[in-house]
Amino acid sequence: MSDLCSQQDSSGLKVIFMNITTSNPAPMTADVQKAMHTNFHIPAWFWTEKNRVSNGFYFADSTPPLMPNIPPQHTSIFRFLIKTTWTGPTAKRPGLQMGYNWQHLSFAAHWSSPTQATLVCFDLPLDTEHAIHMSLESQPLEAVYSHPYGIHAFILDHVTTLYDTAIWKLRDTVRHNELHRPTVAQPSANYTSLHDMARHMAHSTEVCGVALGVMDSMLSDLQSLPTTISSSTPANTASSILADMLRQRSLLYGFHLRCQATEARLKNEIALVFHIAAQHESMLAQQIAQAAKEDSRAMKTISVLGLVFLPGTFVSSLFSMSFFNFNPSDSLSSSQSADEPTWCISDRFWIYWVVTLPITAITIAWWFYWQRRLVQKSHAGEGGNASEIGAAEKV
Repeated sequence: MSDLCSQQDSSGLKVIFMNITTSNPAPMTADVQKAMHTNFHIPAWFWTEKNRVSNGFYFADSTPPLMPNIPPQHTSIFRFLIKTTWTGPTAKRPGLQMGYNWQHLSFAAHWSSPTQATLVCFDLPLDTEHAIHMSLESQPLEAVYSHPYGIHAFILDHVTTLYDTAIWKLRDTVRHNELHRPTVAQPSANYTSLHDMARHMAHSTEVCGVALGVMDSMLSDLQSLPTTISSSTPANTASSILADMLRQRSLLYGFHLRCQATEARLKNEIALVFHIAAQHESMLAQQIAQAAKEDSRAMKTISVLGLVFLPGTFVSSLFSMSFFNFNPSDSLSSSQSADEPTWCISDRFWIYWVVTLPITAITIAWWFYWQRRLVQKSHAGEGGNASEIGAAEKV
C-alpha cells in the first residue's frame, strides 16, 4: 500500500487490482482505508457491508480546483454484480446440473488532470484482469486518461463482455432443455434443475437491469460536465467518449432484453413440462378407466349368468329339502302298487317359511339402515369441509 501511495503523484494511467471480498482478501484495516481515502479519494462508506453486498451503485464527485488554471479533480465509484453459471451432465437424463458464482466488480476512478488518472479495480476475475492488461498494451493511453470519463468508457467494454458471456451461458442451458424436453411417452423431468435455472435467470435479469441504471447515472454525470475540461484535452474527446458509452449502453440494453426473453422461454418450458406430465397422467387415467370398463363388462356377464341360474338353483335347493319326499316306501297306500311313484309333502313345511321370511326381512332392513348411515356420514363430511372453506374465506 505504501508503494502505491508513493506513486500516486506520478503522471499517466495507473490501474490497481485489489481483492476485498473473494478468496484471500487484502486486509482492510482502518489505516488502509484512511490511506485509500487520502490518496485515491475512496470514501469511508465504500467499505460498509451494505455497499459491499449491493447489486450495483454509482457515485461521482468533483473537487474544486485549488488554482484558476487547474481543472477540477473528479472521483467516481461504481459497482456491478454479475451471476455466472456453469453446467455439467447429470447421471439421470440429458438434463444439466448448474453451478453458479457471483462476481462483485467494484471500481474507483480518480482523475487529477489530463495527464494523470488512477483506476482501482476490486475483485475482478483473473481472466478480466488479463484482458485489461492486454487492452492497455494495445491502445494509446492518452485517450483513456485525457478526460474524466475516458476510464469509464475503457472499463465498460470489459464489463459488458462479462454480462454478455454470463447471459449467453444461461441461454445455452435453456436451449439445451428445449432440445431435450420430455415427451408424453417419457414425461420424466428434472424439476429441481428447471426451478434452479429460473432462479438464476431472475437474478441475472435483476443485475442486468441494475447495470443499466448505473450506466444511465454515468451518462447523466458525463453530460453534466463542461464540454471543455481542460485546455490540454482535445475538443472532440467528450463527444467521442459519450458516443462510445452510449454504444455500450445500447449493448447492455440488448443483453437485458435477451435475458428477459430467455427467462420467458424458460417459464414457457417449465409450463410445457407440467402440461406434458398432466397429459401423461390423463392418459394413465384413461387406461385405468378402460380397464375398469372391461372389468365392469366381465362383472355384468357374471351377474347375468347368476340371474339365469339362480331361479333353478333355488328351486332345486327347495325341493331337495327333507320337507319333500318322492316315492317314500313307508307311505304307500293300499290302492297303489309298489311300482307307481308317490309325491309327499311334510305337514311341517310351514317351519321353513316361518324361519326364512323373518331372516330375509331383517337382512334387507339392516342393509337399508347401513346405506342410510353411509349417506349421512358423507353429507356430514361435506358440510364440515364447507364450513372450513367459509372460515378460510372470512380470514
